[in-house]
Amino acid sequence: MMNEFLPSKQIVRDVDLIVVGGGSAGMAASIAAAVQGLKVTVFDASGESYDKACGEGLMPPAVAVLAALGVAVSESVPFCGVAYMGQSRERVEALFAANRFGLGVRRRILRQAMWSRARELGVEIIERRVTEMVETKNCVTIEGRVAPWVCISTGSRDGLLKTVGLHDSRPKKDRPSRTGLRRHAKMMPWSNFVEVYWSDYCELYVTPVSSELVNISILSWKPVTFDDALKLFPAVSARCQGVEWDDVVAGVSPLAHLGRARNRGRFFLAGDAAGFLDAMTGEGNSLAILSGVALGHSIASKNPYSYRLKWLKIVWAYWLITSAALMVSRPGWRRKASLKLVMRWPFILRGGLRMLSRMACSSNVHYTLFAILLG
Repeated sequence: MMNEFLPSKQIVRDVDLIVVGGGSAGMAASIAAAVQGLKVTVFDASGESYDKACGEGLMPPAVAVLAALGVAVSESVPFCGVAYMGQSRERVEALFAANRFGLGVRRRILRQAMWSRARELGVEIIERRVTEMVETKNCVTIEGRVAPWVCISTGSRDGLLKTVGLHDSRPKKDRPSRTGLRRHAKMMPWSNFVEVYWSDYCELYVTPVSSELVNISILSWKPVTFDDALKLFPAVSARCQGVEWDDVVAGVSPLAHLGRARNRGRFFLAGDAAGFLDAMTGEGNSLAILSGVALGHSIASKNPYSYRLKWLKIVWAYWLITSAALMVSRPGWRRKASLKLVMRWPFILRGGLRMLSRMACSSNVHYTLFAILLG
């Protein structure tokens, strides 16, 4: 039997792809590659049931991709769009494009479903942290596994990114200082929309994730506790009076991360590791899945470097829309003015959501311009 815990005695095994990180992006890459016959090994130290602070809403493109990959989620709630709530109880509803729907699913449940599908396809999953890595001209050796290509999908804060020279080198003070908090309330969902509420300096997101569980997430420009932020939204706070919470508060800060590149040599980044700006549009998990699938297909098609353009195709609209939204949503007069504007002219929100609910546009001009802006 293979000894997987003694590096000096490891049995070297050749595979087609090594994935470091068993989250949405990493498992999407491994499943996409395995579906096309590749041998894949995944290293992950967190385990199958690891939970992560996340809004837990999947956009329609990611829902379609998961179905195509054969990932069956045991418990989820479909939603038809996003409802934006103003500070004076105004409400604007934005529906997804025709015949498309999003999916609210708890991050842990999705992770378990993706791990299960990967195992069905023969993907080897080794539950431990990567401590040994050797790169040569033709391959990379990681913990006794040898592969020509490596996908790193460990999120934005893993030291492995620095090891391979693909970390975000900007000081934290130069990144948008946004904080994200999340908690689950045991209550029946009251809407078939994801609801977004605005205050003077933070937003609150309500996403149904099961028939008896609601995800409440908060994004803030200022350091704030979950309980204090919840009080800023009386409509939601009233619903939560006396509610039983399913877990403790989870959070992360700062949200923004921009790596130096999407690949270096035989290493490729997917998911948050490849770059993430903010969770404002609720696309983080969806982009992770789509980028992972794009990488898996690129490697299986023997054209791994095509992933760089595919990544741009996936994220360009997200980066442009989110950059603009962050610019106008900073606390102050611009935030108040922009909220009044979209409440008065809701076609702005509806148009943006319809764009994000479709697959990426196919114009190479957009990708080229975005690549120049991103650097």
